[in-house]
Amino acid sequence: MKSIIDRKTQGIRIRLAFSLLIIAALAAASESFAYTAGNIVVSSFKNTMTEGERDTVYLQLEHIGVVVEISSSNDDVVINPTRVFHTHQNANDKGGTPFTITIKEDADLLDETATITLLDIGHDNPHTLTLNIIDNDPVPGTIQVSPADWLTIDEGRSGILEVSLDTAATPVGDTRVSLSKTNPDLTLSPTSLIFTASNYSTVQRVTVSARGDADTTDDRDTITLRSSGGISAPSVTRRISITDKTSPPRIQVAPAGAMTIAEGGSGTLSVNLSAAPSGNVRIALSSSNPGITFSPTYLNFTPSNYAARQSVQVSARRGADFGDGSVSISLDVRSGPPAPRLTKTVIVSGDASSGNIVFSPSGTLTIVEGGRKILRVGLESSIAPKGNVTVVFTTVNPDIVITPSYLTFTASNHSIAQSIQVSAKEDADSSDESASITAVASGGIVAPLATQRVSITDNDSAPPPGYNYEGRLVIVPDGPLAIDEEGKGTIEVSLSAPPSEALSVAIETTDDSAIELSRESMSFTPSNWDQAQSLVISALADSDDQDDSYTIEFTLGGRSIGQEIIVRDKEGDAPDGELPRAQALALPSAESGDDMTLRIQCKQDSPCSVAFDCSAQADGSLFRGRLQEAIPAFGAVSLTARDIEAYTGGNSWAGKGRLECTLRSNGKIASQVWTRSGDGVLVNNSARIQSAKVGEVYRADIESIPSPDSLDESNIRIHCNSDSGDCWDTVFECYLDDGTGYDWNLGNIPRRTTRHLQSEALAAGIGYRWPGLGLACEIRSRGMFTAQVLTRTGNGALINNSATGG
Repeated sequence: MKSIIDRKTQGIRIRLAFSLLIIAALAAASESFAYTAGNIVVSSFKNTMTEGERDTVYLQLEHIGVVVEISSSNDDVVINPTRVFHTHQNANDKGGTPFTITIKEDADLLDETATITLLDIGHDNPHTLTLNIIDNDPVPGTIQVSPADWLTIDEGRSGILEVSLDTAATPVGDTRVSLSKTNPDLTLSPTSLIFTASNYSTVQRVTVSARGDADTTDDRDTITLRSSGGISAPSVTRRISITDKTSPPRIQVAPAGAMTIAEGGSGTLSVNLSAAPSGNVRIALSSSNPGITFSPTYLNFTPSNYAARQSVQVSARRGADFGDGSVSISLDVRSGPPAPRLTKTVIVSGDASSGNIVFSPSGTLTIVEGGRKILRVGLESSIAPKGNVTVVFTTVNPDIVITPSYLTFTASNHSIAQSIQVSAKEDADSSDESASITAVASGGIVAPLATQRVSITDNDSAPPPGYNYEGRLVIVPDGPLAIDEEGKGTIEVSLSAPPSEALSVAIETTDDSAIELSRESMSFTPSNWDQAQSLVISALADSDDQDDSYTIEFTLGGRSIGQEIIVRDKEGDAPDGELPRAQALALPSAESGDDMTLRIQCKQDSPCSVAFDCSAQADGSLFRGRLQEAIPAFGAVSLTARDIEAYTGGNSWAGKGRLECTLRSNGKIASQVWTRSGDGVLVNNSARIQSAKVGEVYRADIESIPSPDSLDESNIRIHCNSDSGDCWDTVFECYLDDGTGYDWNLGNIPRRTTRHLQSEALAAGIGYRWPGLGLACEIRSRGMFTAQVLTRTGNGALINNSATGG
């Protein structure tokens, strides 16, 4: 007879028609009979199975009393049961009489076949089914990882692991490679990789990032890579070395350099720590000469007050033996976390001159909350001081900010008054306040303490009855506006939301004898609330030689906002014609981990004065000051970040990005910024590209920008140095080597801030990832700006590659 096979969507149904001999043993009658069994139907049979799989198959017989024996040609195929007896009990089962087929796992990597034989007992007409067996054993292989040994990462930075698979045969299905680590300061992205049968040998990248921590020690960790799925591979480990770039806290003293004290006189030092210590620190002051005394002799710092400067009075006892006049003093940690010893030279001169510290204007200095005033400070002395005189300013009111925090007078300029800026911070209350500034002189003069009273006028008041406007004033620029003396500047004002009725904004200045306003009020309605209205400020001429600061108050609904106006002294008034002569860009803070040196050279046959006009890239904060002594003719000075802090008010710009400085001088000067970063490579990052005005916009070109897929990490820095407002509509027009163009509208860069763009962000902006160094861009903006391209190479060095721009 023939086997009849019906293929259905539910599986393969094989109908076997053959003649069977049925033997029925009846216990009571002891007789047997035989007849044709009819058709056998095999249902739910799958002709392909995978190692480890189990399947249930059903036999349906037309008659009872039939015995079918089932066997397999392959020992890895297990039949259960091997004999099926069709009885009254199971004859009418819906699914028929069941048996199972189980495929055992084996150790080879081969697919196999098996023949299933169904035989009715007593007949030699077997019927067979063919079964295909798919091997599920993974292909043996290895996980390939580069680098082959250590991956070294600086704390706060990232490194790359390159991963691929190596096998003798194509993997069976997808392979997942999972990565794990133990150090919580490490992050992996991604934490697993998927390799397919078509890309298993293609390298995939994992970014390993080391987060900064509070300690100053190097760390290590081990990353483990494990595979599952398509290949069988041993686990692989890679060791990670994390280099801590955080220097231990250092003792810092201002002013920098040698300290000069007249015999019988005293001087003041300001002391703080460079970073937060892990515990309380006690610092002792001592000297090799008993004629030098300190008050106090100990200073205590905590993790919360480490940055606050504490004052120490250093006195030279009259009649003591100071030898050649040079004495060394030391500051040492006596208890708490260690810090390197700091030594400082004190020069003791002859008897100190007597004199007084004089403030101008005299009387109480009145400042509107949020505003600033200039205070002139001079010395009154019948004779020139024996050495340099340092005047240190302090206040106990935290809302008062004094910049700079000290001034230095020399024997040659002691009679010339110098300026400090006194600022009053905004607060949440509506009360006027008072404060006092104390000035202490040290060095070549003996002078009593001087005190300046300060009155702070609060700019908060209750809104008028019925006032319910929830919006605010929008003022452009949102930082100080600089105007040349006898020049003009413009402030634009609008509202952030429509009012329900007309609103009036009152405008006034703190000094109408120095600046004039084009209007005293503005009116905004529900229809013009978002249309900027202009206020023109005119700076009047004065007879001094200093930049001046004034405040314009905008009052809306009882709430006042102060806008600072800086009037830059014109060339004729400046000391010996101080003009912008050089720039120092991208200055890292002392806390950044990059050691920076700013070198300023005097390139003429007479001394060069130098003034700093700096702003922080993140928020436009101003840092201003000057070298207390001119640079000698054809000489040079080297300044660290701490020196610049001391000359510009004593505050750090840490957390505000890098510092951008214009250097003003009465002579010809040049500057260079040298940065030691990464593994200690010393590089010059002074070069920058100044935008040039082309029609109505400013333009700068940058070239040879490294690809985002390069191991060299590039950072494009665009600094808006416009004095008239933000850098609006900043646009990139980029070109490949073959001339293909890509555009990107970056948008607005606020005035005096810096926008950072890594190559990855630029690629996302223009919608294209370029290879190698094959991209050049024109940057256009409505405001004046500078541009730099800084590249951190594979060894960690920060390199400037902007020098070809124009």
